[in-house]
Amino acid sequence: MRNRIVALAFLTSFLVAACAPAPAPSAPAVDTAAEEQTIRTISSAWLASEQAKDAAGVLTHFAADASVAWSGDEPATGHDAIRALLEKGWAEDPSAMVTWSTDSVHVSAAGDMAVETGSWSTTGTGPDGSGSDAGKYLTYYRKVDGAWKVAADVSSSGPRQQ
Repeated sequence: MRNRIVALAFLTSFLVAACAPAPAPSAPAVDTAAEEQTIRTISSAWLASEQAKDAAGVLTHFAADASVAWSGDEPATGHDAIRALLEKGWAEDPSAMVTWSTDSVHVSAAGDMAVETGSWSTTGTGPDGSGSDAGKYLTYYRKVDGAWKVAADVSSSGPRQQ
């Protein structure tokens, strides 16, 4: 009788273990260094589009609901508003040339959010193209359908020189 109880207990334990749901597989580790490099590459491509005054190219890097608050401009949200802001700036300062450099990129451990910070400068501004401006920026990225997109971009500047 005792052997039957032990066998029954063993069989019950086995069946419970066999029928229990398998533990969820752990998420693969995020290669934050590779994700950081991807953000830097996107930032460089965005800069190239900005320098070419290519609004469509710039907007390929932005989420549809992205927001910007650029130094000296009214905030804008969404592709249409950002396109209008870009085109207005290029029309007002056709000689202007912007450049920026990334100081840091921090990618979340989950690999779905990132923040880029850096410095920017613009030359060729103002009525005669002799003005300049410079400052700092912070860009927040998020993954949209597996691709990094700008969700928000904010810049500030020092005193304008014209």
